Amino acid sequence: MRFDGPRIYSYQTVIACFHAALTDPLRAVLINSNKFSMTTSSKHMPQVHRALYGLSLQQFTVPICMPNRDADHAVNRDYLRAQYLEWGAKLKRKTDDPSEGYYEDLRDKGRQLIDYCRAFGLDTPSMDVAADEQCVKDFRAARAVRLANDPRREAKRLARAAARERAEARKQAMREEQRRIDALEASERLALWQSGADVRLHYGDTPMGNGALLRLRGHLIETSQGAQVSTIEARKFIPMIRDCIARSEGCNYENNGAAPMVGNFTVRQIHRNGDVRIGCHFIQWEETAKIAAQLGV
Repeated sequence: MRFDGPRIYSYQTVIACFHAALTDPLRAVLINSNKFSMTTSSKHMPQVHRALYGLSLQQFTVPICMPNRDADHAVNRDYLRAQYLEWGAKLKRKTDDPSEGYYEDLRDKGRQLIDYCRAFGLDTPSMDVAADEQCVKDFRAARAVRLANDPRREAKRLARAAARERAEARKQAMREEQRRIDALEASERLALWQSGADVRLHYGDTPMGNGALLRLRGHLIETSQGAQVSTIEARKFIPMIRDCIARSEGCNYENNGAAPMVGNFTVRQIHRNGDVRIGCHFIQWEETAKIAAQLGV
């Protein structure tokens, strides 16, 4: 970012320019309202705004920050007017009641438009900011009365409220059930998990040193460490383990680019007794054999 006379540049783009104003000579600055690169829009432009904050300058954010003819000023004036009208329309569309800050923004946008026209000697559009603000408030008040007297909308509101209450009741029941499960002994919690219940195991619930446990839930095989693979992947992999057991020969795939995959997990080692290392899991053949029996593999 650099200065060149009255202009502030971001790379080769003018992002702000100081101007002489009819109402206050050398006291107006036009800031570029366009969007640029990430560095310009997210770094340099905020730096300009921070540097100008609180200074006794008329500041306008407009698309043409170096206007040199009346047509350029007309473009900026039309832009400020569009911003003002759009903000009023937004206040009308807003579903919840806008705070006073929203109306202050409407008044500020109106003042920006009037001040710009005065600063550069343009014809001021016919407008009454106070009347426009009251129009917005009257519109919102009339809509509130209309909605309050609409039986179909009231029925929908009550239905939504009832649905929220039911959803909150379900969440509360789930939280209470989780607290009950958390209070169980490790062996009880593990038994629930092995039965297929939707239980979150704690660290230390499974016997240390025996590897991960497995369970079958629908079309997925889950480990006690929270990983999942599909039964389709398991049906492909279990015969590979059986082959190593039959040959009494293990397979080491460490640092091997041809290592087989089970779902998203890389097979690191198959021991000759059927134990396997997959990803960060160590799984004994006893666990895999249970799943194989359930799948009929």
